[in-house]
Amino acid sequence: MMGVATADVDHDLLKKAKSRALFLLDRMDYTSFRMRQKLRQGAYPEAVIDKTLEYLTERKYIDDDRYASLYVHSHKDAMPERMLRKKMKERGLPGEVISRALEEADLPDESILIEKYLKKKHYDPSSADPRDRQKIMRFLISKGFSYDSIL
Repeated sequence: MMGVATADVDHDLLKKAKSRALFLLDRMDYTSFRMRQKLRQGAYPEAVIDKTLEYLTERKYIDDDRYASLYVHSHKDAMPERMLRKKMKERGLPGEVISRALEEADLPDESILIEKYLKKKHYDPSSADPRDRQKIMRFLISKGFSYDSIL
């Protein structure tokens, strides 16, 4: 983040931007990328957005590392690592933050997740015809599982 001189920033706008950001954070966590997007939607100048994000980060209201860790923790039993990585990238988290969060997490084996999905879909491989097998493979691939994991 760029250090913007306070004299260059309209204090009323800065106060409004901080208020808006805190209002948004009261409802859910945001990454710094997503908060920047939200503030841009409010047509705040970049200097005001930078100062607001600096304020939020200094006070730990926004912490991308914490966000990534919580995201992995709450979704690791439903998604493979590849899908977790993709979803966090979509939320604007930097690659190193994502990698760190995934390394620190105790991720379940993909085969366990696949078994959960198959059970949920009431899929029985012994009675499935080739068409059903292809359908379930497409489904698992869409959920982020690798072809090798599925076989």
